[in-house]
Amino acid sequence: MSLLLYFLVGSELSLNPSYIGHNLVCAAEGFKFDVWINPFGGYSTCYGNPENLLVYSIIRPVFGAMAAGAPLAISKMRHSKTWQIVLLALLANEAIMIPIEALV
Repeated sequence: MSLLLYFLVGSELSLNPSYIGHNLVCAAEGFKFDVWINPFGGYSTCYGNPENLLVYSIIRPVFGAMAAGAPLAISKMRHSKTWQIVLLALLANEAIMIPIEALV
């Protein structure tokens, strides 16, 4: 059960923030986008070139940090220390990615 939960949480924390963030920037700049998932992974295409590449680059780890931080806050009340450590590691990973994405 724990392994299944890990894969469900891991996919949500890795795929959804990317789609939400990039597509939000894409839509805000007036472009259309598509999102699809197949057995090999998830994909997202923006049919345009966003002008604000800094926001487009850092939005994924920002949404990823929020996605990891929310369960972390809830887990402090209900879950074991192990889950808190896993979620804290995911949060730290996303937080570290923000300046890296900004520089690339």
